[in-house]
Amino acid sequence: MQRVIYRVLAVFLAASGLIGVVFPIGALFMPGGLMLLPDTRAFLGAGRADVVPTVRSVHCSPESFGSRLRNGPMRLWDCQLVLGPAATRSASGSAPDPYAGMTQEQACAEFQRRLDSLAAPTVQTPGESATLGRRLPFDRGGELPSLRRMSRDGAPPEYATVWGWRELASRWFVWGGLGLLMFACGAAALYAARVGWRRY
Repeated sequence: MQRVIYRVLAVFLAASGLIGVVFPIGALFMPGGLMLLPDTRAFLGAGRADVVPTVRSVHCSPESFGSRLRNGPMRLWDCQLVLGPAATRSASGSAPDPYAGMTQEQACAEFQRRLDSLAAPTVQTPGESATLGRRLPFDRGGELPSLRRMSRDGAPPEYATVWGWRELASRWFVWGGLGLLMFACGAAALYAARVGWRRY
């Protein structure tokens, strides 16, 4: 009976250790996670900047997890980027007249439509999400990033954010530290599972 208990414990440790070992790589590809790879590609110039919505505001809320150590629990910030319609410019650099070529009745109707849209509770961008989420190691509330479209024409829109090299470096640093810790714990669990399985 004791042998069965130790074997079950070894299997549990092996499963936990495997999760810890693959966590650093899995975190890079997890949907809705850190989004480090697309944001890094965008920082290096990938994607397009001429077909993206504007970022109107950024709101961040803290997410604490883990045990309370001397310096407090670990924390990530869940940031929501509120998107607005893409900014358009005419060849001269000034904003185009939205009422050009309209009759007085059509212009009044268009003005009322724009007024109603400003009163809407959320921003609606036709065919696209009105918000974009990021989990960041630091609070970026109020700091507006630039966007780059990473998807091809005709595909569902996928955007990457660019705040700057310092913000990106801090995210890679946090990922490296957390990934190293998880890898070390996973490797230790795998080693303990191996020893326990062989001994019993």
